[in-house]
Amino acid sequence: MNVRKRIGVRLGMTILVIGMVTAAVLGIAVMASIPDSSGVIHACYDVNKGNVRVVESSANCKTTEAAISWNQTGPQGPAGSPGPAGPQGATGPQGIEGPQGPAGPEGPQGPAGPPGPGSGFNTVQIVEDCVGTCNEYYANELLTASAVCPENTTMVGGGFRVFRGRYNDGYTVSPIEVRQNGPDGPANNIWTVTIRTERYSFQDLKAYAICASKV
Repeated sequence: MNVRKRIGVRLGMTILVIGMVTAAVLGIAVMASIPDSSGVIHACYDVNKGNVRVVESSANCKTTEAAISWNQTGPQGPAGSPGPAGPQGATGPQGIEGPQGPAGPEGPQGPAGPPGPGSGFNTVQIVEDCVGTCNEYYANELLTASAVCPENTTMVGGGFRVFRGRYNDGYTVSPIEVRQNGPDGPANNIWTVTIRTERYSFQDLKAYAICASKV
């Protein structure tokens, strides 16, 4: 009697395990086909009891059930409103300098400007002063000549020249040392030149001033 009970218990457990494995396999197969390949979920609605059961296909519905279906993914909703602007990002590194572009076309000539105020000189003259044999002042070592610009003129330059005097035989060459050469006088209207040479060298010193005026 005990042996039969043990065999019956073992047989019942074996059948139970086989049933659980079969149910698990069938459940996996059913879940794998819901929703279908198009993403549609099928169900059967019992019109009498109001129950709904999900099925693999609408063909599984009974005569007392109505087939219903819906998509797993609903339609795309409307676009949302734009979000607020994000914070400004950090300044990126400076890029490499691009190649120089071609030269642009030459622009049109502009209009002539108004005439400027009159500031030039109309008259230029040279005033000279000579010392040496030209005025019998050749017995000294220092010779000074001063060229003075006339009144109402402006001295704009000057200079000097040393040349052979009247009593020079043409062979006497004496060295000279320039002591002064430039504007002189309180109004800077005198060009003064001073040189040092040998006594009785019979050389003449001529200073000249360049004087300009507006008349």
